[in-house]
Amino acid sequence: MTTVDKTSDDYVKLDKATEATDVAELVKAVKMVEVIAPADLPEGYTFEADVDGTRVPVVVPAGGVKKDQQFRVPMPDESAGPTGVTGAWKDGLFNCLSLGICHPHFCLGCWCRPLALAQVMTRMRLTWTGEPGNVSAVSKTFRNVVVLFVAFIALDNFLSVMVSTQPLEFTENVSEDGTVHEQLVMSPTASLFYALRSGLETCFFLYLLLATCRTRQAVRTHYNIPEQNCQGCEDFCCALWCSACSVCQMMRHTTDYETYPAACCTDTGLPANAPQSVV
Repeated sequence: MTTVDKTSDDYVKLDKATEATDVAELVKAVKMVEVIAPADLPEGYTFEADVDGTRVPVVVPAGGVKKDQQFRVPMPDESAGPTGVTGAWKDGLFNCLSLGICHPHFCLGCWCRPLALAQVMTRMRLTWTGEPGNVSAVSKTFRNVVVLFVAFIALDNFLSVMVSTQPLEFTENVSEDGTVHEQLVMSPTASLFYALRSGLETCFFLYLLLATCRTRQAVRTHYNIPEQNCQGCEDFCCALWCSACSVCQMMRHTTDYETYPAACCTDTGLPANAPQSVV
């Protein structure tokens, strides 16, 4: 049997070869993706990019990036789960004024609730009906809700005007003692417009109720938030009786307003270079 003595140089070469193999395997294991910067961003800034139809958080590398610059980053671990506040709501249902009475999230939640809800749905990758959707469908969520809301306002006001401009009619009712009582009633045309308006408002109310309920359920599921009250119907109850407060709470929970300023008229209610949501 022949024994071969290895010199120190042999061991150095072996260590380098092993190290190179380990590095190669590590690089192979970590999937790298190429993204395009949406704006001039500093080092460490986080934004979301569309990778193969999936929105993933991307951290700007050392030195920062310029707008439209292409750079490579590791693909985030999908098994890591959400990184925002999980297990419980970030704050209470009635903390709507925690950021100030003039904060965009409060103003939208109170006076343009459908738009505020659409921003939350976009952050949660939901379509305008509150169901999960692909990137293409989700990108149209805010636009679809805006169109629906504007159409509702226009049609509702039109029907209201038509009801108010119709002449009233007198009817006579004779009581048992022979007394004649005159009563003003709406004409058949006015009654028709009134019925159409009532039906329109009912349909829009039911849409908001369903969309709010689905969105709140999606937020709770994503952030592992259990029901605390009204077991089995908490989302429905909040959407029915506390819809404005519920939407405002979801807006606060799905982003960090202390880091990213609110914007009223964007798809997500955040600046273009901010993460779509805290996920």
